[in-house]
Amino acid sequence: DKSIKVSVSHEDNRVKIDIRKSNQPVITLDANGLKFEEEGFDFTKDLTVQSVQTHSINESYTLPTGKTSHYTNKANEMVVAFSNKEKNGMCLIVRAQNDGVAFRYAFNNTTPLRVAAENTSYFIPENSSTWAMEYSWDSEKEYLHRNSNEMNADIYHFPFLIETPSKQWILLHEADVVGKSIASGISGNKGNGRFDITWNYPHPSSSNQMNEWMKILVNETYDIQASPNFATPWRMLIIDNKLGTIVESTMTENLNPPSEVKIVDWMSPGVAVFPWWANHRANSDEKILREYIDCAVTMGWDVLEFDISLIGTRGDRPHPEWLTTPWVKDIVDYAHSKNIKVYGWDDRANLDTPEERDFIFGKYRELGVDGIKIDFVNSSAQLANEFRESCLRDAAKYKLMVSFHGEYTPRGERKRFPNLMTQEGILGSEYYGSSVPNPVHNTTIPFTRNVVGPMDYTPTAYSAQGRKTTYAHETALP
Repeated sequence: DKSIKVSVSHEDNRVKIDIRKSNQPVITLDANGLKFEEEGFDFTKDLTVQSVQTHSINESYTLPTGKTSHYTNKANEMVVAFSNKEKNGMCLIVRAQNDGVAFRYAFNNTTPLRVAAENTSYFIPENSSTWAMEYSWDSEKEYLHRNSNEMNADIYHFPFLIETPSKQWILLHEADVVGKSIASGISGNKGNGRFDITWNYPHPSSSNQMNEWMKILVNETYDIQASPNFATPWRMLIIDNKLGTIVESTMTENLNPPSEVKIVDWMSPGVAVFPWWANHRANSDEKILREYIDCAVTMGWDVLEFDISLIGTRGDRPHPEWLTTPWVKDIVDYAHSKNIKVYGWDDRANLDTPEERDFIFGKYRELGVDGIKIDFVNSSAQLANEFRESCLRDAAKYKLMVSFHGEYTPRGERKRFPNLMTQEGILGSEYYGSSVPNPVHNTTIPFTRNVVGPMDYTPTAYSAQGRKTTYAHETALP
């Protein structure tokens, strides 16, 4: 609708993006490129513009989950090609659409490179209101309301919501990360309203009593290995003077590649019953599980979350006893006889290789299980994003739907892998009994975390001790 105007300028080693809405200034960015560790691949200075091209994007697609069934992606795109002193190339790709702006850097490298730094900054207007989550490795904190001048933490997670003094709403986020790069965050205020893209995450420390999934995290690095023809994730800004536009936006999905899965008729979202919530040992009791299936039928729900790998445990860590438990298939068959789908559960440490995934996913298909909740990913590292990509691709081969728990906030990967039903990356009801989640938190997340994808919150926790919500509040959550 041409209400959003984007201009790109290059002067004195600064590549600046100015964004206006309805002819009013909204935000200014510095898109000063990337520097790689290899000689000759510094794109943060001494750039020369080689060409500028523009074209239009008009795409439509469908997904089995999300805000809508039918998605439309219309945008105007500008590609500014730069070369550095060594004649290596970088393109700044900028898209403008009705609900915002996105940009990324793309390179013509023919060999793998290692990223040293990204020089991207957002200049948020002074005294803006912000809602953001301070960094935690499991992405499970509140979106606290602060003045932008008071945002002094080292790193905040995306998404990052802003209301400017001129009453423009902006949601900062990123998209198209899985299998490609690290999931970045945004720094605190560096002065004069400058917030920088960063992935300078604190590294988890080791101990003698680590779980297997924690050992994986300790051994990960926060480096970015850039494959040939590398492109960064999209840096995106959803923009409007109405908060409803932020909520309704599908930009996160639109910025991802097309689906790799061509047949999707076996995928369907649904409301799940979760026995573990009330009884951590419920997954070891065939009688209790049947009662939960009957409950789901009575309530009109769709899914039983059967944490198969917790059979024979206290309900905290996976155990292989499920492989020799004779009644597992009986439970799955009973659920299917009532038109209830079944999700299993396992943790990242048991799925971290192709052989492990083939074994467990294959067993699930033998049992007739419909999906899997994959827990304890808990990382923004590039290795974790490669794990997500491999899990989703391999699960699709076995016609398994996927829910990621212990997870980062979504980057729109369910467009490429529509068997991804939901993700955690949220301070959900498992924290009831502490000071949060409370009604303020629960009424903030529809405008922050939930904008960028479905969230595994576990709502309607009536039995939680010490919760700060009413029965009416819980009933309204779904």
